[in-house]
Amino acid sequence: MVLSMLSGLALLVNGGEPLPDRLPSTFEFIDPVYKGDRFDGQHVVVFGGTSGIGFATAAMFGQECAARVVLVGRNRKKGSLALQVLNERAVRGHCSDPGVFEYQHADITKKEQVRAVIDSFRNGTGKLHVLVQAAAVTGYIGNYGDLPDEILFTGRDAVYTNLYGTKIVTQEALKFWGKTGCAPLGGQPCAGLDYLPSYVIISSADGMGPCAMCESYGESKHALISMATSIAGSFPGELRVNAILPGLVDTPFTWNQVRNYDLKPDGSLEVDSSMQTGWQCKVDGVFVENGECQDGGTGYGCPCEDVFRDDPRNPAVWGDLWQTIIDPRVIGHAILDMSAASSNSTGVSRVVDNNKKQYQCVESGDLPLWRSCPVVQHLRNSMFLGI
Repeated sequence: MVLSMLSGLALLVNGGEPLPDRLPSTFEFIDPVYKGDRFDGQHVVVFGGTSGIGFATAAMFGQECAARVVLVGRNRKKGSLALQVLNERAVRGHCSDPGVFEYQHADITKKEQVRAVIDSFRNGTGKLHVLVQAAAVTGYIGNYGDLPDEILFTGRDAVYTNLYGTKIVTQEALKFWGKTGCAPLGGQPCAGLDYLPSYVIISSADGMGPCAMCESYGESKHALISMATSIAGSFPGELRVNAILPGLVDTPFTWNQVRNYDLKPDGSLEVDSSMQTGWQCKVDGVFVENGECQDGGTGYGCPCEDVFRDDPRNPAVWGDLWQTIIDPRVIGHAILDMSAASSNSTGVSRVVDNNKKQYQCVESGDLPLWRSCPVVQHLRNSMFLGI
């Protein structure tokens, strides 16, 4: 394998090694005939770009002629394979300058690692046109009162990873774009750029509704909506910041949630409710307590590999939802549409539901989202208060 280093991190090419006989299912979501040129010459980074929504989106940025697309993830082996698949299957022959895909290793909860990735864009043009934050974990699933103390503030904690990790990515991006030491709303403009960056945060439909038995995940995704819309409001005309809220998506994030089920010959399901599918699994019937890679995360090359899409447990567990599961490229289209130079979208939350419908929620200081809720009886009319 040939390694080409950029700031000590970037993996540019896999030196011609053949692809595995069977690719992880997440790498199948590349449309070989997709093409465009909306991102010709632009530089893009996708945190969580080695799998799921991030991978499918990174492929589309490349197929729309981006000059540089950096995939960021914790699993080095999966990152190397993702890069090879993109180079071989994301067709860019229509681009006058096809650009490059790169992989960089980083954990979004590690500020120095995130900073190194973003600072690598100071080389060359010194521009970062689009940043997508798609990295996330499911975290603890189960009775909220039983959430173990030992996973708090670790990579297995959904709030710590999804929320605080995104805070780190956001802060480092704002520093790169020169949005520090200034306050546009307070009459202190920031240093100007000759382009309008786009920042897209992947939240979840669970961020706008209850997430029973997955409260930590729901908390983290709910907070990301506020982060995106609030930062958009803090830098009007200087940044475009939006949140995408997918429903159930056809990715390992979904498939791996069936790890704790056994499908019996009669079609019935047996569940081990004590198993934490985010980092545990069974391999040949043997329970793996810690299925994470050395650098964190699970999946390709780790003790707990990603579940394949065609695993019969998927339709059995997900039932009717399996018929309406969302292709990650649908989410990718929404991300690219919001990020294109022709878009003036900022401060919005776009929901992509399991029926392929999209809903755009606009939230601002003048029209907060709660204004769309029904009015309830005023407390002063309550006889229980005696007023």
